[in-house]
Amino acid sequence: MKKIKLSGILSVMLALIMTVSLFTINSSAAKIYLNKYSINMVKGTGYTLELKGTKNKVTWSTSNKNIATVSENGRVTAVKKGTATIYATVSGVTLKCKVNVLNGHITTEKTKADLATGDKGTLIFNVKGGAGQKLSCRNSNPDAVKMKIVKISDGKVYVEVRGLEEGTANITLYFKDDSSVKKTVRLNVIGDTVGVEEEDIYEMGYADQLLYYINIERMKNDLDPLTADDDMCLAAEMRAGEIVTHYSHKRPNGLSYESALDEVEYYYFETGENIASDFVSAKAVVQQWMKQRKYRDNILNPNFRRMGGARAYSVDSFDTYYWVVIFDGI
Repeated sequence: MKKIKLSGILSVMLALIMTVSLFTINSSAAKIYLNKYSINMVKGTGYTLELKGTKNKVTWSTSNKNIATVSENGRVTAVKKGTATIYATVSGVTLKCKVNVLNGHITTEKTKADLATGDKGTLIFNVKGGAGQKLSCRNSNPDAVKMKIVKISDGKVYVEVRGLEEGTANITLYFKDDSSVKKTVRLNVIGDTVGVEEEDIYEMGYADQLLYYINIERMKNDLDPLTADDDMCLAAEMRAGEIVTHYSHKRPNGLSYESALDEVEYYYFETGENIASDFVSAKAVVQQWMKQRKYRDNILNPNFRRMGGARAYSVDSFDTYYWVVIFDGI
């Protein structure tokens, strides 16, 4: 019988034991894991990491205690904006979790919404963190939407919006000291103030065109829209014909423009008159009036409730087009 050396047998047994031991260690290590390997945290908040698959003592540490600290129980505290790594070491195994600390976090239920022109709505943003930081809100299209922050309470920011004219606007709430903390809602403004499509504006009468653009300016300034009055429109038609040859707030007979209201038997209270010449469209006329203090004050007078408008056309005159709006209110 062939003899087998004892040393060879021992070598084989030792190799088997080491192989089994390594397999056991690796198998055990594979069962140990963190509940999170990457987390975003708001400055000042905390989160407890959990190491699963072992009951042995865990040693916790951080790569940068100025950014994020960790307790002996795995409780992570976000200290300052930046990135840090949290280490969990147990039984010779080290696992890592990347922590990204933000100054704050803003969310909202909707990121897109529709708004009809003339209508109001409220956007609600949820704000987390940002202690000591001021919030601000920007509007990418103030011609389409008017907006303002109306209330901040219990981590919620309420932003009032009003549709002015068709278009799209991005309403973004953000931290003034860190604009990377932000949330945007995209508003699609549809319809228009008087219930017709934008391309149909020029198919309306001149009085309604003037009413449309004047009400847009009033809504931009949080004022109630005006209504058109038939008798006032008749008075405005009289005045438009008169200013073709006598461009003044006084009539050719020397009386005030208000006497035109008397002629149509309209009983007025507080009145104002805007006149213009040489503008082809109602939109251009209203834009020009908004640049003139006296006429702008009439358009934005909170006491006015009604108006009458008209346009006269004279091919023989120098300016060709003549516009009049008469206002009346309480």
